[in-house]
Amino acid sequence: MRPGGLTAVCVIAFVLAAFGFCTLSCGFVGLALQPAIADMTKSMQNSMPTPPGPGGQQFQAQMDAQSQMYEELASMQQRHLPLMITQYVLHFVVVVLLIVGGVRALQGKQNGQRMVVISMIALMVFALLRLYPQYAIQAETQEVSRRYRNQIMQATPGGGATAAMSSSMMGMSTAFQMAIMGIWMLALLGYAGTSIWYVNQPQVDQWFASSAALEIENFTDDPESSAEASPPEDEGIA
Repeated sequence: MRPGGLTAVCVIAFVLAAFGFCTLSCGFVGLALQPAIADMTKSMQNSMPTPPGPGGQQFQAQMDAQSQMYEELASMQQRHLPLMITQYVLHFVVVVLLIVGGVRALQGKQNGQRMVVISMIALMVFALLRLYPQYAIQAETQEVSRRYRNQIMQATPGGGATAAMSSSMMGMSTAFQMAIMGIWMLALLGYAGTSIWYVNQPQVDQWFASSAALEIENFTDDPESSAEASPPEDEGIA
């Protein structure tokens, strides 16, 4: 009977793979649509008429700040594009390994135990490698948004206090997001490390060994397999 802990390890691997697939899909869609969204936003801003009177200058200053913010964010994303694509490719490899390792392990295949270990090592390496790029991109995005939002607020009458409050809230939001990323990374490392330890326990080794022996026995007992594996006998000359 398959160990319950092994089933839990594989089910969590499938959940992480599904979550990773959704993340990859959203990321690729975002990269593909980003130029179109930027053009649409710029077109909408250009089509908005400037109100007459003293408020027109303030309105134009806000629109200019927003346009510059979107352009700088787009330039930043373009600059980090190779890094993001590399991250997506590595993430896809980890997703595939998690699925393959989980399926092979649940089936009790001979290499199932090894595949689980490989997938967990890949998950740990990926979780560590992507931490700094995520932090750097997130911090730079927040800094650009904070700087231009302050300009937009300053262009609004009485917006000085609002700008200070907005800057403080964005700083708190960045710190919260970084904390969530750190907690998630620690959870992944804990899960992967525990899984590697568990699949190498004696009872799991014994189950994989018995499953492999049963697979070999069933293969040798299969008449068609035996016939294919055995060389044809030479017929005597009459």
